[in-house]
Amino acid sequence: RGSVEMLLELIGAARAVGASTILIPVLEQAEIRTTSERAELAVSLQEPLALARSFEMQLGLETELPVSEYLALIEQVHHESVAVYYDAGNAAAKGYDPAADLRAIGKRLCGVHVKDRPPSGSSVRLGEGAVDFPSAFGALAEIGYRGPLILQTAFGAGFLKDAAAHLEFVRRHRSASGAPAGAAACPAC
Repeated sequence: RGSVEMLLELIGAARAVGASTILIPVLEQAEIRTTSERAELAVSLQEPLALARSFEMQLGLETELPVSEYLALIEQVHHESVAVYYDAGNAAAKGYDPAADLRAIGKRLCGVHVKDRPPSGSSVRLGEGAVDFPSAFGALAEIGYRGPLILQTAFGAGFLKDAAAHLEFVRRHRSASGAPAGAAACPAC
């Protein structure tokens, strides 16, 4: 119950600052491993989801589940205010195909972590890991995704230079995918 109360408070605070999406990480220590844990999550989210809906907000679940299980979890929660918050780097590191996953997720997508990782490894600079970014950005364009793209990238001592390089990487791949420049979700892109 304590986690539910904390989430309710977070939803109120997010509304106060104008946020429209809250990311709920359901991975690592909080990973859902059993059907009973999935059922417990679905039940526990109902009150926060009702509040989120009343504020016209979404709760985005981030998991490392295969896309079929990810979508089954979203269906089990069964609420218009729950959606998928996808991490391309985590998916690729697990051996999944981010482009195929994004196409399967479609309109259920509410956020994307733009990250790169090698198989079973830690984050690396964009383009140095296992994510096929041309295909992933192509899939985002195909499904008409216009939500947030959050750079969750590796960086070194020159983090501002790294951030600029990552932003340019995203701009280049979005443009090549046919996504409109300066889309509402990414005014800097």
